[in-house]
Parts: sequence; structure tokens; C-alpha cells
Amino acid sequence: KAMWLVDSPTILLLFLACASILLGVWTYTVRLAGKVRYDFFYLHFTLASVAILVLLCFGLGMARPNEITILDSFSGISLRKLAWALLSGIALGIGNGLIASTVPVAGMASALGMGGGLALAVTLTWTTLASRLTGGWAIWAAAGLAVVASMAAAVAYSKWFAAQPKAAAPKPAPTVHHRSKSAATIPQETAVKAIVTALIGGLILGCVLPTHDEARDSLIGLPVYTALFFMALGTLASIVVMAPYYFFFPQTGMPGRIKDYGKAPAGVRQRGWMGGAIWALGILLLFAGLGPKAETNVAP
Repeated sequence: KAMWLVDSPTILLLFLACASILLGVWTYTVRLAGKVRYDFFYLHFTLASVAILVLLCFGLGMARPNEITILDSFSGISLRKLAWALLSGIALGIGNGLIASTVPVAGMASALGMGGGLALAVTLTWTTLASRLTGGWAIWAAAGLAVVASMAAAVAYSKWFAAQPKAAAPKPAPTVHHRSKSAATIPQETAVKAIVTALIGGLILGCVLPTHDEARDSLIGLPVYTALFFMALGTLASIVVMAPYYFFFPQTGMPGRIKDYGKAPAGVRQRGWMGGAIWALGILLLFAGLGPKAETNVAP
């Protein structure tokens, strides 16, 4: 069996179009979680996305007979390229998680505007410098506009938040599992933290595509599904750091306790797994649609 690869411009455009839709839609599952705090959603979302992405990689990586498989690509694998793939997964897990964690506080438009704009700027800058492109003024202009858009989103959210009426005595969340939802009950420092978190998440998320390209580029680069497999493992590794961070330093509400994970409200697991499935499929379509780079690089 062998890897199924994108070999048609029509399929490529279809993949990229579907990926953009899925990677935008999955954030709605964060909103569907209602007043449940993000840290409970995050763990189930990440575990689901990693599990489904690994299954998809192996399924498509062994989909054609009599050719190279994803298992064959593990033979003689470059440790340097493997490290780049793991690093891209860690950046994806941390950056994506940080931006999504601000959605319940800042709203979807503000969170994606702040983080996404800065991520695009970092990606364009890294790619331009790494490729040593000449005459790339248009790319630099695009990166600059992305930074401006990101800062504009941050300023707009800050002004919107300042204009909201504030409660005289903000009520705490009813339980450790819940968060404040109204702007009137969110303190000023939480709004500032949301802006900083989204911007940091954007900086980290912008490193995903360049590091993934490093993993796949050159004669010893990883095939697409092999790179995605190790990217998924890197995303899984990011849980070690990010799950305690979201839990003990939440955007809103009181710090949690480990035993509270087992007492999360009904439905948060289902929404987390639904979001993870949508996100994993979007990531697969995005990176599978970027085009083959090292699809036949296997040690003899």
C-alpha cells in the first residue's frame, strides 16, 4: 500500500477551500461549550484532534497498492527533519490553544483578528527570509498590513471593552467549572490578558508553516503524512505544559483542581471531540494540499 497524494490542481483548490472553512468553523465549538471554562474543553479537544489526525495520516498514508507507505518512510528517517516536524506540532498546539482560549473572553472576531493577523505576518516574514527572496516588497507589504490588522483588532477590542458598562460588584463564577460571560463581570486585567495571550499565540502560530516546511524540504525531507504524524505527536506533547497553564491560570474564574476534570459538566467532552475532529480534518486538508515535496524519500 502507498500514500494517497494530491496530484490535481482542482483537488488542491478544493482541499484548501475546505480547509479554510473547517479551520474557521471549529472555533464555534468553543462557543458551543457555553459558560464552561476553556481548560475543560481544551484537553478533550486536543486529545481528539491528535487521535483523529494520526488515524487519517495512517489511512491515507497506506491507501495505494505497490508503492511507498508511511511505514516505509520511517526507515532511515532524518532526526533533524523529525525534530522540525515535532517543533511545528508543539507550535501548533500552543499557538492555536492560546488564541482559542481568548475566544470566550474577547469574542471570536477579536481573538482571530489579533492572533491570526500576527501569525500571518510571522509566516510571511520567516518564509521570505528563509527563501532569500529578492524584490519581495509585496510580501513585506502584506506582512506589514497583517501586523496593522492585528493591532487594529486589539485596539478595537480594548475600546469596545472600555465602553461596556461595568457591574458595581462583579459576581464570581458559580462553580470552578464555569467562567464569567458578560463584559460587565470581566475585570480590566482579564481583558488585557486576553489581548496579550492572543498576540503571543499569533507569534507562536506563525512559526507552524515555516517549521513544517523545514521538516519536508530537501532530499531528506519527510513525506506529507509522515510530517503530519510527527506534528500530531508534537501537538500532543504541548499538553504537558499547556493543560496545567489553562487549568491553574485561567482567563477568567478561579484556579482549578486536577480532580475537577472528572466533574466537568455534561456535553463538554462531546463538544471537545467534535471540535477536535473538525480541526484535525482541516489541518490534514491544509497540509496535504500544500503540494508534494519529499514523497519518495525513503532509505533503500
